[in-house]
Amino acid sequence: MLNEAPLLESWYREYLNFSDYDISSSGVEPYSFKEIRHITGISTQDLDEILIDDSASLGSQDLRLAIAERYLDGDFDGVMVTHGSSEAISLVLATLCEPGSRVVVTDPAYHALVNFPLRNGCDVRRLPVSLIENGAFTDQIREIIRPDISVVIVNLPNNPTGTSLSAEGFDELIKAVTDVGAYLVCDEAFSEITYNDVTLPNVRFRYERAITFGTFSKVFGLPGLRVGWCTADPILLHRMLPIKDSTTLLWRICIFWTSGSLSMKIKFSGVARTAACAGC
Repeated sequence: MLNEAPLLESWYREYLNFSDYDISSSGVEPYSFKEIRHITGISTQDLDEILIDDSASLGSQDLRLAIAERYLDGDFDGVMVTHGSSEAISLVLATLCEPGSRVVVTDPAYHALVNFPLRNGCDVRRLPVSLIENGAFTDQIREIIRPDISVVIVNLPNNPTGTSLSAEGFDELIKAVTDVGAYLVCDEAFSEITYNDVTLPNVRFRYERAITFGTFSKVFGLPGLRVGWCTADPILLHRMLPIKDSTTLLWRICIFWTSGSLSMKIKFSGVARTAACAGC
């Protein structure tokens, strides 16, 4: 069974490009390139001046700083840029989830968060989101997150249910993980799409063994850019570099954030052009 492709991806390969209507998407409707150029003011001359190049293992320092300024108060040493959050997930879980490790994963969850630990030979235990009542996990969470657990993986708001925690419930989750000393891995792909729920604070400010994932694919409607990131202790990020260096390199794309808008500066080998994407 572990040699089989995830059911969701198999279904997409068979049906996605051959259907008249797609009601399966879990992100913002993607922009066309014309729409992006119109919103940001990028001209065809700007595009003609781009030189396509690669980047450092952790990603462009400017891009890392831009992400850090939005999510980590400017601490870019704790940011790694990846090819979408999928690469971040694979790098982190390949590093932390050793064979035989006991790992807790929310259930349901994005398939990669479950499949990587299973494929690595981990003992995977489920944390049902059905245990969330009034914005917090019930006391049963203490029976699941026990001292023998090495990694706890959550995605909040949850994919695919949309369920999330209150600020107080999030504190209780962090406390449960902190008490056993496990790593807390938070997939935050939907953290900025909340309606009745609060936007949860970045767990990196609360727990030194926390790791977060982010992406442009869901909230920002830019899945084709394949830009994601993870935030973690710099020592852990450097533990991932041997895997990353032997598999992928990054192009030099740099994104800056301004108050109330997404300001995007695409930078290839010293050529820079600035664009503002309002309303993100």
